[in-house]
Amino acid sequence: MRKKILIIGPNHSGKAKLAHYLNEEEGPIKKRGSIVYGKHTISVPSSYLESPDMRKHIISLRTQAHLVLMLYPLMQKKKVYPPNFAKVFNVPVMGVLTFNEESPSSSQLQQIDKMFEEIKIMTPYEQLNLSCETSIESLCNKIRKKGE
Repeated sequence: MRKKILIIGPNHSGKAKLAHYLNEEEGPIKKRGSIVYGKHTISVPSSYLESPDMRKHIISLRTQAHLVLMLYPLMQKKKVYPPNFAKVFNVPVMGVLTFNEESPSSSQLQQIDKMFEEIKIMTPYEQLNLSCETSIESLCNKIRKKGE
């Protein structure tokens, strides 16, 4: 079995859109409330992050992954990931800050730096403009290269 890219993130972080591009799917983007196994990805619904009891299911998926993407939307107000969460994965973890249209300010980036540091995502993390196809394709190419 070929290992996949595990995509984790809260609501509105771009999981479905990123999985759609990485899986090279045609047609409309579909959002689902359960774990979705795509051609190249495993996408985890946000409800698994919200419940400490469900996080163990995310952790168990690490055996099927060669890379973990931890998405964090710029406009997220509350903490999403528990401290040191990236350390539970025995594969590389890539932090991805997602946003629509407007780039983050320096003060927002400082807050995100602290949050990623708390969950043990090593900098530099990636920035993804979800409203820009070029940004999405560029990130997908970086991710594909990590998988080679």
